[in-house]
Amino acid sequence: MIEKEPSRVIWLDIVRIIAAGLVVLVHIPVWQKGNLLVGDSPLRFLAGGGVPLFLMISGSFLLSPSKEISPNRIIHSIIHYSKIFLIWSAIFLCLRFCKDILRHQSLPSARECLYNLLQGPIHLWYLKMLIVMYMLLPFLRLLLVDNESKKLLEYFLFLSWISTLFVALSYIFPSLMPGLHYYLPYPVMGFSIYLVAGYYFSHFQISKMQTYLLYSFGILALIFVSLNPSLVPDNLFVFLYRPLTPWIVIYSIGIFLLVKNICTKITFSNKSRSIIGKLSTYTLG
Repeated sequence: MIEKEPSRVIWLDIVRIIAAGLVVLVHIPVWQKGNLLVGDSPLRFLAGGGVPLFLMISGSFLLSPSKEISPNRIIHSIIHYSKIFLIWSAIFLCLRFCKDILRHQSLPSARECLYNLLQGPIHLWYLKMLIVMYMLLPFLRLLLVDNESKKLLEYFLFLSWISTLFVALSYIFPSLMPGLHYYLPYPVMGFSIYLVAGYYFSHFQISKMQTYLLYSFGILALIFVSLNPSLVPDNLFVFLYRPLTPWIVIYSIGIFLLVKNICTKITFSNKSRSIIGKLSTYTLG
């Protein structure tokens, strides 16, 4: 059964506040293996849910059939984020030129410049991901056009999670990587799992058994990643906390669902709603 959409979804505001805190948390320290206070603690794992939670919030709105999204708006968004990416990529490329000149190093060739411009610095990855998500948005909304939409969403989520499991196996066993990556449905799956999960878990009710299973798997994922860093090679340490790993997916969905289930049973006062709304606006949307 599909739930009605209130004008202001207070529990999504709370999820947004949590997500903003996790994004800040992941950028404060330099995560290093061997740091018992941060790097090898559950804190690093908890921080990995920031971006997934933001994407799930977006999915709960962008995929809603009641929300009309014209092709022009999608094209405008793709162009908008592309311009932001290229402008900032060009700025960092110019800064690199200045550094090379000051150090009396040879400047990169035109081919290298074009490559670096399109690749962009690593911290602009979020913009590239948003561009791909807007490109996929019309196709994802097609999952909701008929009476079997819930089953289609569940099937999509299952396939997406399996693809993250394959990615994890390809990193853990590098010799498998060429074969697994050849068959992975990329990038059709990828981060779109969070858009679909956000819509699915905000608009549909699931059974108590399914809810408890998700919570249990989320706790097991926390235990797995908390204990695992001391057992894995350095080159796999950072990978454990990337958004497209099966354990981060389960953990992020667990937080999303937990906040929904708790907050929808609470009657918030007008003052509480006002405070939560203000804190939500501090996340810059």
